[in-house]
Amino acid sequence: MTLVSSGIPGLDELVYGGIERGSIVLVSGSCGAGKTIFGMQFIYEALNRGEKCAFISLEEPVERVRKYFSKFGYEINKFEKEKKLLILHIEPNEIASKIEFQTKKKKMLAVNIRQTPIFFSKEDKIDRIVIDSVSALESAFTEKKTYRLYIHELFKNLRSTGATCLVLTETYGKEDRYSRSGVEEFLADGVIVLYHFKHGNQRLRAIEIVKMRGSKHSNKIVPFNITENGIKVYPTEEVYTNL
Repeated sequence: MTLVSSGIPGLDELVYGGIERGSIVLVSGSCGAGKTIFGMQFIYEALNRGEKCAFISLEEPVERVRKYFSKFGYEINKFEKEKKLLILHIEPNEIASKIEFQTKKKKMLAVNIRQTPIFFSKEDKIDRIVIDSVSALESAFTEKKTYRLYIHELFKNLRSTGATCLVLTETYGKEDRYSRSGVEEFLADGVIVLYHFKHGNQRLRAIEIVKMRGSKHSNKIVPFNITENGIKVYPTEEVYTNL
């Protein structure tokens, strides 16, 4: 098993050295928890190692994504020029409306994943992919059954690329649900949850590795901070409150 570094200080200690290459990890959290920053650090780590990456935004336009990268000192211009980094903005409604129209017409999931904007093949030779976030995609589908069928196909495609993937999603608000549909956490090889909870008159941040299929991981919930350089995890510290 080959592990890749997350690029997030302190996190690799929680997953015993890194994330398995070629796996799909769901990163779940509430609004403002730090999911996008998490994904950007993951990408930037790979870029500095000479890897080819794709950041797919389903919410923010490309220019705003670039600003988020630069806000934390992640200089990406040269990587885009060298075609090592691909940043795409895709409207979720474009995917949902196309698939739902064809599915309703043919009474089955009619649109092959190759016909949708979120498609990669092994020939693209992309090492890491981040999708931010599938919550926007789920909201765009009026038929939730169709979304669940589509997300199965999307995960199959991501897995077939051989890339290490982060799929970001918002929590549903229930302890046993780490996505809105409740499907993604079962399809993913790993689930990382970012907590951003209110305690007294302040908000605290914590991280938990819920699962990491086929590899060891810590069962502790530990604190993290968002600094001017991004996320920093404190793997040996305790969270002194109830989540």
